[in-house]
This record gives sequence, structure tokens and C-alpha cells, in this order.
Amino acid sequence: MKVIVLSLFFAVVSASAANFEGRIYNGVKTVNGEFPYVLSVAFFGSHVCAATSLTNTWVLTAAQCIFPGLPSSIGLYGGSVDLNPNAGYFINAVRLLTHPEYESGINPYEYDAGVPFCTSNEGGMCVHKEMEELIVRHTESI
Repeated sequence: MKVIVLSLFFAVVSASAANFEGRIYNGVKTVNGEFPYVLSVAFFGSHVCAATSLTNTWVLTAAQCIFPGLPSSIGLYGGSVDLNPNAGYFINAVRLLTHPEYESGINPYEYDAGVPFCTSNEGGMCVHKEMEELIVRHTESI
């Protein structure tokens, strides 16, 4: 019995001390501005999902990440590879749409598409003005 308890103890200690730095196989670090169309969806300031810019006012994410009746609860962080809200820019959503056939409680993964619409003091854009030029250059090179 002591051997089992000691084995479990050392397994837990060694697992908690594991280095999780390289969890993505063959991953490569990115820098700010490399993926300007990638945004963080925040629910009352906390990251819940990723999103991508479709236009300067529309964003695509999963429907399970947004709450159509509460647009003021959703914000978008961008311009940084960190989830630190002070590292990039923040824009509030003003309208939230989900796929008409999306039903969160019945089958949450069918029709799981959500589209936040946002404006900001930066010219009415989901994408910060500085990032828009990077997005255009990146999509033209594809």
C-alpha cells in the first residue's frame, strides 16, 4: 500500500513540475502584428474564444462564445499575441448575431456560428486602423 501511495505522490509531483512551454508540436512563436485579423472574444473582460475579422465591422466566432441579448458583455481584443488587455486594443461589440438554426441547449455544435458587429472610436471598426493595413497586405499575398 505504501508503494502505491508513494508512486502516486511522485507521479503527481512530477506531472505538476512538467514544462508546458512546448505543448504545440513544431509550433513557432509569433509576434505582434503577424496575424492582425485574429481577435480575442472577451466576456466581461475575460477571454472566452478566438475570432477572425471578416471586414472592418464584422467578426466571425462560434455562437457559443456570444450572447445575443447582451452585446455590452462582449468585447474584442486585438493587436497583440498576449491576452493582456493593455497590450493591444479593445473594441466593444454593439450587435451580436448567431446562425438562425443555432440552439445552444439542444445541440451546441450544430450551426455554431456567431457574428459580432462592432464600432469604436477608432473610425467605426472592429479592426484597429493600424491593423487594417496589415490585414490588407497579408490577404493580398495569399
